[in-house]
Amino acid sequence: MPKPPPFDPYAIIGALERRRVAYVVIGAFARVVHGANELTDGVDFVPSLRGDNLGRLELALGDLGAERLDGRKLAIDDRRIRAEPVIELQTPN
Repeated sequence: MPKPPPFDPYAIIGALERRRVAYVVIGAFARVVHGANELTDGVDFVPSLRGDNLGRLELALGDLGAERLDGRKLAIDDRRIRAEPVIELQTPN
Protein backbone atom coordinates (compact mmCIF):
# COMPACT_ATOMS: atom_id res chain seq x y z
CA MET A 1 0.00 0.00 0.00
CA PRO A 2 1.50 3.38 -0.98
CA LYS A 3 2.41 5.79 1.77
CA PRO A 4 -0.09 8.68 2.04
CA PRO A 5 1.27 12.17 1.37
CA PRO A 6 2.39 14.09 4.45
CA PHE A 7 -0.16 16.32 6.16
CA ASP A 8 -0.04 19.78 4.57
CA PRO A 9 -2.27 22.25 6.42
CA TYR A 10 -1.06 25.08 4.22
CA ALA A 11 -2.59 23.38 1.14
CA ILE A 12 -5.96 23.46 2.91
CA ILE A 13 -5.56 27.10 3.98
CA GLY A 14 -4.32 27.96 0.47
CA ALA A 15 -7.43 26.44 -1.16
CA LEU A 16 -9.69 28.45 1.15
CA GLU A 17 -7.77 31.63 0.39
CA ARG A 18 -7.76 31.09 -3.39
CA ARG A 19 -11.56 30.78 -3.33
CA ARG A 20 -11.82 33.79 -0.99
CA VAL A 21 -13.63 31.83 1.71
CA ALA A 22 -14.23 33.79 4.92
CA TYR A 23 -13.30 31.54 7.87
CA VAL A 24 -11.62 31.40 11.26
CA VAL A 25 -9.07 28.69 12.12
CA ILE A 26 -9.71 27.07 15.51
CA GLY A 27 -8.41 24.08 17.43
CA ALA A 28 -4.93 22.59 17.57
CA PHE A 29 -3.65 24.06 14.31
CA ALA A 30 -4.63 27.55 15.51
CA ARG A 31 -2.66 26.91 18.70
CA VAL A 32 0.35 25.71 16.69
CA VAL A 33 0.27 28.86 14.54
CA HIS A 34 0.31 30.88 17.76
CA GLY A 35 3.39 29.00 19.01
CA ALA A 36 2.06 26.02 20.97
CA ASN A 37 4.46 23.12 21.20
CA GLU A 38 2.16 20.37 19.95
CA LEU A 39 1.48 18.33 16.83
CA THR A 40 -1.73 18.02 14.88
CA ASP A 41 -2.91 16.19 11.81
CA GLY A 42 -5.93 18.32 10.97
CA VAL A 43 -7.20 21.83 10.41
CA ASP A 44 -10.39 22.90 12.14
CA PHE A 45 -12.11 25.99 10.84
CA VAL A 46 -15.43 27.76 11.06
CA PRO A 47 -16.70 29.32 7.82
CA SER A 48 -18.80 32.43 7.70
CA LEU A 49 -22.43 31.60 6.91
CA ARG A 50 -23.00 34.95 5.19
CA GLY A 51 -23.74 35.58 1.53
CA ASP A 52 -22.21 33.29 -1.04
CA ASN A 53 -19.38 32.17 1.26
CA LEU A 54 -20.77 28.63 1.53
CA GLY A 55 -20.68 28.31 -2.27
CA ARG A 56 -17.02 29.38 -2.27
CA LEU A 57 -16.37 26.91 0.55
CA GLU A 58 -17.93 24.08 -1.45
CA LEU A 59 -15.69 24.96 -4.42
CA ALA A 60 -12.57 25.05 -2.21
CA LEU A 61 -13.42 21.68 -0.68
CA GLY A 62 -13.92 20.29 -4.18
CA ASP A 63 -10.50 21.66 -5.18
CA LEU A 64 -9.02 19.75 -2.24
CA GLY A 65 -10.84 16.50 -3.05
CA ALA A 66 -12.45 16.62 0.40
CA GLU A 67 -14.76 13.76 1.34
CA ARG A 68 -16.94 13.16 4.36
CA LEU A 69 -15.58 10.59 6.82
CA ASP A 70 -19.04 9.01 7.07
CA GLY A 71 -19.11 8.41 3.29
CA ARG A 72 -22.18 10.56 2.69
CA LYS A 73 -22.27 13.04 -0.19
CA LEU A 74 -20.68 16.38 0.64
CA ALA A 75 -23.12 19.21 0.07
CA ILE A 76 -22.63 22.63 1.61
CA ASP A 77 -25.62 24.92 1.92
CA ASP A 78 -27.14 27.05 4.66
CA ARG A 79 -29.81 24.53 5.64
CA ARG A 80 -27.40 21.60 5.90
CA ILE A 81 -24.75 23.56 7.79
CA ARG A 82 -27.28 24.72 10.38
CA ALA A 83 -28.65 21.16 10.75
CA GLU A 84 -25.17 19.62 10.96
CA PRO A 85 -22.76 22.23 12.32
CA VAL A 86 -19.74 19.88 12.51
CA ILE A 87 -18.75 17.90 9.43
CA GLU A 88 -15.60 15.79 9.51
CA LEU A 89 -13.78 15.66 6.19
CA GLN A 90 -10.61 14.13 4.86
CA THR A 91 -8.47 15.25 1.97
CA PRO A 92 -5.70 13.49 0.08
CA ASN A 93 -3.20 15.95 1.72
